[in-house]
Amino acid sequence: MTRARYLKDPTVVLRVLLFHAANNGGLRETVTLLAASGIANLSAVALLFRMRTAEAWLCWICCKLCEAFRMSCFVPCGLRVRAVDSTSIQVPASKGTDYRIHYSLELRTMSCDWFEVTDSHGAELVERTPMLPGDVLMGDRNYLRPAALKAAVACRAYVLVRMRWSHSELIDSNADRFHALEHAKPLKVGEVGDWPVRMVLPDGSHAAGRVVAIRLPKDVAARAERRILRIAKKKHKTVKQQSLDACHFVMVFTTLPQQVLGGADALELYRFRWQVELAFKRFKSLLRADCLRHKEPRAVRTWLMGRLTLALLFKTLRRNGGAFFPGDSKSARCPASLRPASRRSRDTIHATKEAERLRGAESRQKLAPLSPWRCTAVIVHALVQALCPSPGLNELVAGICGGDLAHLLSDAPRARVPQYARVPTLTMAS
Repeated sequence: MTRARYLKDPTVVLRVLLFHAANNGGLRETVTLLAASGIANLSAVALLFRMRTAEAWLCWICCKLCEAFRMSCFVPCGLRVRAVDSTSIQVPASKGTDYRIHYSLELRTMSCDWFEVTDSHGAELVERTPMLPGDVLMGDRNYLRPAALKAAVACRAYVLVRMRWSHSELIDSNADRFHALEHAKPLKVGEVGDWPVRMVLPDGSHAAGRVVAIRLPKDVAARAERRILRIAKKKHKTVKQQSLDACHFVMVFTTLPQQVLGGADALELYRFRWQVELAFKRFKSLLRADCLRHKEPRAVRTWLMGRLTLALLFKTLRRNGGAFFPGDSKSARCPASLRPASRRSRDTIHATKEAERLRGAESRQKLAPLSPWRCTAVIVHALVQALCPSPGLNELVAGICGGDLAHLLSDAPRARVPQYARVPTLTMAS
C-alpha cells in the first residue's frame, strides 16, 4: 500500500481535524473510520502531526466565526449584554486544572462572540475580553476588580458583576468607606436597595457605579448556608460569620446609570448570566469537551480549537436556519379543504372545529421556545455524520479482519508477545 505523506486538499484536512474533534475515539479509531469512509488514508502518527501544527489555522477560523456574532446589531437602547465566564479542562489522568477556556456569550443571539484558551495560570479577567462602546459585561464574583473597571471605562463599556462581602474599596458620596453587607442588612425580604458609590482605581482616580442588593427568602438563604458549610467542612476550613450573613443577600455592582437600568431591573438582568453556565454544560456534555484525547500541549490546544469550531458552527447553522425559516405566524394558513363553506352543514362544522384545533396546535408550537439542549444534540449527531458518514457494517468488518484496515488498528511490535495474542494458541489438556 502507498503511504500518503500529506493531504493536498485543505478541505479534506479541515474535515479530518473536525471529525477527530467531534469523534470520541482516539487517533487509531479516527483514521480507521476515515479510511473506511473513503475520506482520507493516513496513519495515526500523521494525524498527530497535523494536530500539532493546525492550532493557528483553527484559531483563525474560530475568530472569523466569532466576528460575525460580535458585529451583530445592538439592542434598541444601544446596549449589548454579554455574559463572560471561564471553564476548566483537564487532560487524561490529571488531578487539577490544566487548561481554561475564557468565553463570552452574547445574550441577544445566544452566540459566542469571543473566546481564549489559556493554561491553568490564566485568571478570569474582564480586560481579557475585547469590548466595544455600549457593551454590558456580566460576570461572577471573580470579575469585580479595579483594573477590570478601569478597562471597561476606557472602552466606554459597562459592567454588571456579582459582589463578595469582602469587595474592593468603595466610597460613598460623603467620601466614607462603603461596606455593601452592612448597608444591605436592614433590608427586608424582597426589598431592593440601591446606593451610588465610587470605586478607587489603581491610579488613584474614581469610577462611578452603584451597588444593588436584595434580601433572599429564608429557605433560599438556608440552602446557601448549608452549601458553604458543606464545602468548608470538605476543605477543612472555618467559615466566617460575614460569609454566612452574605448568604441572605444578592449584591451586584454596576456602572449602568439609574435612568438606564433600575435596581430591580439590574437584578433581573443579572439572572440571565446563568445562560453562559448552561452553554458550558452543553459544550462539555454534548460535545464532550472535557474528555481530552491528548496529553501533548500542542495537540490538546488544536483539539480544543476543533471543539470550539464545531460549537461555533452549531450556532451559525441555527442562526441561518432561523433566518431562512423565521416561523412567521401570519404566513401560516389553514388548508383550503378545512375552510368553512357558506352553508353550515355537519361536514362544515366538523371542518371548522378541525381548523381551529390545527390553528391552536400551530400557535402553541410557535409560542413554545426551542430547547437549546435538544437542538445542539440533534445538530451534533447530524454534523458528525456529515463529516464522516458511517461505513457499511459488512465492509467495515471485512476491512478490519484481514483487510486494508487491519494495520490501522494493530499494535506496534513488542519484544514480549501480548497475552491476548497468545490466547488463541492455547489448547486444552486432554
